[in-house]
Parts: sequence; C-alpha cells; structure tokens
Amino acid sequence: MDNQCMSDRKNRTIYVLDSLMEKANTLARKKDRSVSRIIEYALADYLRKNGIDPGTEAGDDSAD
Repeated sequence: MDNQCMSDRKNRTIYVLDSLMEKANTLARKKDRSVSRIIEYALADYLRKNGIDPGTEAGDDSAD
C-alpha cells in the first residue's frame, strides 16, 4: 500500500460510527497498524466483494 504523506494522497474526510472506530482502535493496537490503514483495507475489501477493482495498491498488505 502507498505510504506517501497525507497531503500527497489527497485524503478525504469520512464519517465512521464511534462504535466502529473503537473496534478499529482495538484491532490497530493488536496488529500494530493505524486505524486509517485498517479502514482503507476494509473499504478495499468491500469494493472487491461488490465486484469493483479498488486498484493495484488498495488493501495490499505486501507493500508495507
């Protein structure tokens, strides 16, 4: 997955339920990941499951 700085990636604001953020925070601590990376993986997986190719780097754990 791409590790460019945040401004270069043209990040957008998204709104996530507090309960989901709490669970993502817990998982992030266990897996030594950032919450934003976990959300990025989840979104890429969701798109794949719905037949949409999220791109070559989206949700690709091998580039870490």
